[in-house]
Amino acid sequence: MESRTPSSVLSTTFVPVLDKAKSNPHFANAEVLTFAARFGICTAEILVKLEARVLSDKRLGNIAQSCGIFEAEGDMLPKRLKCSELPKRLFRSIKEQPSRAWGRASHGIDFIELLGLFHPSPTGGAMGERAPSPSSENVNLILQLLLLHDSDPNSHSGYPLAMTVHHSSEPLMGLLLYKGANPCMKKNLALQIAVRKGWDQGLRWMIEREERLERVWTRHELHVVQILEEATVAAAFSEVQHEITRHHGDPNPHSNKRRRLFDRLRPDPELLREAIRSDSWSIVDFLMAEKGVVPDMKSLKLMEKKKSKC
Repeated sequence: MESRTPSSVLSTTFVPVLDKAKSNPHFANAEVLTFAARFGICTAEILVKLEARVLSDKRLGNIAQSCGIFEAEGDMLPKRLKCSELPKRLFRSIKEQPSRAWGRASHGIDFIELLGLFHPSPTGGAMGERAPSPSSENVNLILQLLLLHDSDPNSHSGYPLAMTVHHSSEPLMGLLLYKGANPCMKKNLALQIAVRKGWDQGLRWMIEREERLERVWTRHELHVVQILEEATVAAAFSEVQHEITRHHGDPNPHSNKRRRLFDRLRPDPELLREAIRSDSWSIVDFLMAEKGVVPDMKSLKLMEKKKSKC
């Protein structure tokens, strides 16, 4: 029977995985992108060049096969390499960026404006709104890792979402939630932070889901992925000029209803107690009246104690 395996694959020299690498912590993980992304020197450009080097080197065929992202089932060669972890370093410095960071960034792309497409508000926020965000270079890397390399938004027990909520970075929070970030990680840390800040809108965004908004996010993802892929075709990253398109309307023209999906989570009395403790009474009303959270005895006693001080 004649083999249909491409000659380029047949000629690949697979480097054997050493048995001692499985038990020795000093050996780097086979996911080379995950390992490289942890270092501050690794930018989006370096990550792309490293990926191209691994995919083109026949001696690294086993890494390409074990960590590859295949475009279709049955493909012999992967389209990209997986980077399963979002590095903590990308979320440690989230702040309002200076105006010069909002112009045309490297490669002719404004990555912070691209991030703004994932604003969790149904109206999408104001175009060019200066919400707190990582630097343009870090936003570029975050977009690539989440949208192209299947990074886990719940890396480090939900650290990315917790830091995003701490700094009230609305578009970054929308992107993480869209890609599957779980607000319940590490004993509801992200929710607890929102409650302590008195950020009732952020808490609502993390709990509730809206069908129309998620469809808009899906359209934006296709748009952003196209821009990122075109920008990474050449190893040298040529200048690519793109018009950033924001979709406000429902992609389904026959549906004018604003349908809500099932909530991401069910708030518990502990979250209500934290809201009472933080004097976040708008959040207390939201949890009790809209989400049906029934206060336990500890919450009732705390409410009585708070009222007696007023």
